[in-house]
Amino acid sequence: MEENEQMEQFTDLMEKKGHKGLICGVLVVLVLGLLAFGYFYKNKPEIVFKIAANKTFKSFKIEDLAKIKTDGDLAFYVNVNGKSELVTDEIKEVFNVLNNMLFKFSVYEDLDKKIYKLDISADYNKKELLNIGAYYEDNKVYLDLKDLYDKIIYDEVKITDELDIDKNDVKVLIEEYFAALDKGLVKAKYEKEKVELDGSKAIKNKLIINNDNINEVYKTIVDYLANSDKFMKALANISDEKEADLKKELTQDIDIPKLEGDIVISLYTKGFNNKVFKVSAGINELEILSVNEKSRDNYEVVMNADGIELKCNIKSENDKKVELKCSTAIEKLEIGYTMNVNVDKNYKFEKPKYEENKLIKFSDIKEEDSEKIMKNLAEKDAIEELSDVFESMMKQISPEIEIEPEEEIQIID
Repeated sequence: MEENEQMEQFTDLMEKKGHKGLICGVLVVLVLGLLAFGYFYKNKPEIVFKIAANKTFKSFKIEDLAKIKTDGDLAFYVNVNGKSELVTDEIKEVFNVLNNMLFKFSVYEDLDKKIYKLDISADYNKKELLNIGAYYEDNKVYLDLKDLYDKIIYDEVKITDELDIDKNDVKVLIEEYFAALDKGLVKAKYEKEKVELDGSKAIKNKLIINNDNINEVYKTIVDYLANSDKFMKALANISDEKEADLKKELTQDIDIPKLEGDIVISLYTKGFNNKVFKVSAGINELEILSVNEKSRDNYEVVMNADGIELKCNIKSENDKKVELKCSTAIEKLEIGYTMNVNVDKNYKFEKPKYEENKLIKFSDIKEEDSEKIMKNLAEKDAIEELSDVFESMMKQISPEIEIEPEEEIQIID
């Protein structure tokens, strides 16, 4: 009797385990099926583009631009590699001037309070060439010429209407335009192929716009925007025009010219998650623009036009510091520039304090004031050095021309 009961218990247990095993097996199959579906779904080129576009859109926040301080410097360089008939001694002097120039800038903007401040300076041979500042608030612009003039020049400039743009309207325009692109690019052609890039295997996902689909892509985008009430309202607010007029202008028939080749935008991806590491755009197989992620926060941008290649390297540091280096080669010339930019979204702005007796309205500036400014500028060491360079160049170009020294400006107090 006890043996029969034990056998029944054992049979029940096995049946239960069998059901659990079956259930577990079904779940495993379902999970694997979903993963497989998700993998192949995500690997469709149109989905790769959609995910990349959404990621780009979500990373952009108009709020980040509402109050921000940006400063940095810009330097040019020109190198001559070997002899060139195009490069004369005079042109080399010009290149030398450019190579010894350094520009600095600082910009602050508060879109909500409509406050703008700009400071720019230029150095030549590490000597100050120019240094000026400008400030705008309450329909007034203040100009500070620093050591060139001992007063602050101001004037009333009513440009509030042009600057009175609600950032929420801008946000709506961007959101709706991305949504319209999402709808329109469904009508484009998509392809993908396996490629090898820099010694690594990758997938090249291509979005192709050609003569067969360009009209449908364009029409879909325009129809979506024209029928988006919030887009038309935001556009009317910013442009200060009537919605009906804007809609009529947007939906009017346009003859799209025939393309000479297919417009191809490519996303290069790798890995299970389809990580995008290169983006390119061009006509047929010719790349006109490409952005290649060399490493984290380090990008290479290459642009080609009429056989001339412009190459840029961009390094960023937590979206706060950016280093940009660009160069191109024309025959035996290497021309480029380097720019460093610092971004501060938490900058605590202090309003400039101008003493009342130091302010002068633009219309009240007298001729002797202008002459004094020009005299102070001419007496700068950097200006004198540049004048000597310019005089030397002119003598080389036309030896017969004699440059007479300027008469000294007399300042009457």
